[in-house]
Amino acid sequence: MRQVSIIGICAFGETFVVIAGGIDLSVGSMVALSGVIAASLAKFMNVPVPIAFLAGITAGSICGLLNGILTTKVKIPPIIVTLGTLTIIRGLAFIIVGGHTVFGMPLSYRVLGRSYIGFIPIPVLILVIIFIIFFVILNKLSFGRYVYALGSNEEAAVISGVNVNKIKILVFVLCGLMAGIGGAILSSRLDSGQAATAQGLELDVLTAVVLGGVSIVGGKGRLGSVFVGVLIIGI
Repeated sequence: MRQVSIIGICAFGETFVVIAGGIDLSVGSMVALSGVIAASLAKFMNVPVPIAFLAGITAGSICGLLNGILTTKVKIPPIIVTLGTLTIIRGLAFIIVGGHTVFGMPLSYRVLGRSYIGFIPIPVLILVIIFIIFFVILNKLSFGRYVYALGSNEEAAVISGVNVNKIKILVFVLCGLMAGIGGAILSSRLDSGQAATAQGLELDVLTAVVLGGVSIVGGKGRLGSVFVGVLIIGI
């Protein structure tokens, strides 16, 4: 469970994007960027570890916001946008650390990725909490209904009064937020910041989403099935 926690957290965010009829190929790069930002702040600027992690997670959310804005306002297809930002964000991560690995972190940096609460690893606990929150959002709140509506028939959603651009931007921000959390956990597990981490992670994430029965053209899918898809990847 701990081994697949990062894939699972990112897959939950990707699920919203895919159900809404989009795709995000930049997940792995956002994970790497979030990790190197958190590690750099904690190591070189002596920023308290929780704030460093929060900064990394915020960076992931900002990248998701950029993807959403380019998709909705500039009208570029999401596969083209995220294929571009995949390279740009990864390059930015390498620039931040100068191509080197940030290591020699304070002991508290390891807590998020390596510690336990009782017998449960903290990454697994975070995975379960996010699953519960996202399950409620997707199945019980109007936002979740709008996400399904957008992926099923965007024109009908517009006619029904749904602010489709807002929904598109929000699902990309959610995906970036999850990538940011995944990056913080991965960086903590590795006890370092590495720009080369999580290469190809987006393929594992998309595979888990598709194995979970989410339609690649949008409009269909269940979060519980995605969880099963994540476990299949791990096994």
